[in-house]
Amino acid sequence: MSDSIEPAVLESPRELTQSSQLSFEVIAGDYSRPGNQPANYTLVKGRREALLVDVPLGRADAHRLIARILDTGLKLHTIFITHDQLDHFFSLDLLTETFPKAAVVAHSVVAADIKRSISLRFDRLAETERTDANAPWRGVVPTPLGIDHIRLEGHKLQILGPMQGNQVHATALWDPRTGTLIAGDLLYNGVFAFLGEHRPAQYNAWLESLDYLESLRPKRVVAGHSKPGLPDDDKAIDWTRGYIRNLMKLARSTGSATEMAEMLRASYPDAIGSPGSQFLLEVPTQIAMGEIEPRDEGRELSPASIPVA
Repeated sequence: MSDSIEPAVLESPRELTQSSQLSFEVIAGDYSRPGNQPANYTLVKGRREALLVDVPLGRADAHRLIARILDTGLKLHTIFITHDQLDHFFSLDLLTETFPKAAVVAHSVVAADIKRSISLRFDRLAETERTDANAPWRGVVPTPLGIDHIRLEGHKLQILGPMQGNQVHATALWDPRTGTLIAGDLLYNGVFAFLGEHRPAQYNAWLESLDYLESLRPKRVVAGHSKPGLPDDDKAIDWTRGYIRNLMKLARSTGSATEMAEMLRASYPDAIGSPGSQFLLEVPTQIAMGEIEPRDEGRELSPASIPVA
């Protein structure tokens, strides 16, 4: 990667809802900079304190996210990580340097996944171009939670999962009071979904997870990745379900990963992927056609169980 990176900005926040003292601000990474891996990061704001769900991969986006948090004047109480993928936890070193009193937590299974994979991730970084100043400088493993919720100023936010999403141990944060679901990478909306750790059993398990999330009847839904400009609503569930089913269908009817990727592009002409990359189309189609093996990053590929609400 070049040492000179074009300046980029995080998208304007979207205020989702407010009930009593809590409000939910979604801050998206930049989709205009090639090489970026943007996701959605959600700041749950109370009167005095705030909770952050997920953090960016790169330090540039992390600096912009930090500025947004500092501008609120709130004390960052907790950082919750939904799952073990780089674009949702890798800049934790910078966040913890800026907010040393914030608790960094994850479901115990997710924390164990990150602990197992983080050395491998840094070894890979050393072999690639992402050894520049935008890469993390040290690994941070979240503290494993032994409870199924997080409290913020008296509000109880439920941790759902782990269950199958774009990887086997995905979790979400659910506020039943406002009907707000912060879904992490259980959901995509207008973005090609990552199915790089999946065989047929994992496809079906992800569909079951979607049925479970839909049964909650959420009023507002924050997908892990969404196309800029789309509302944060339950249509992300329909998008993700339709995409998985279509990929499964095309895997049975096409002859190669290249053909399958072309069919997916034709089926979703307005969808986007990671800027400047075909990764979200190429890897899942190669896996679906048996041309390469699924990635597991040291995790078991057997589908996780859906929790009982």
